[in-house]
Amino acid sequence: LNVKQLFFAEFADSNSYNGKEVRLIRDKAGFYFMTGAGFKNVYVFIPVESGLKLENKILVSELGLNSPIVNQKSPNIEIIDGSKKYLLNSKGIVR
Repeated sequence: LNVKQLFFAEFADSNSYNGKEVRLIRDKAGFYFMTGAGFKNVYVFIPVESGLKLENKILVSELGLNSPIVNQKSPNIEIIDGSKKYLLNSKGIVR
């Protein structure tokens, strides 16, 4: 999975991915959620033939995530970043 474009979108530098990790999880509806340390957004993808297509970009932190952990909280996805928790679906943050 090539994540250079995500790093460019987040940091305006496609080379900033070296040595970095992304977090990826799939929900029960088949959407893939991807984020990483320093990211301000969670990217939502749908599967397409031979890859993934961006479906949505969800702003979760203006300052960027420090060390996000992703969990399945059916039917949603939970992002835990220290003491902050975000509950998401493919449309955005669930209130």
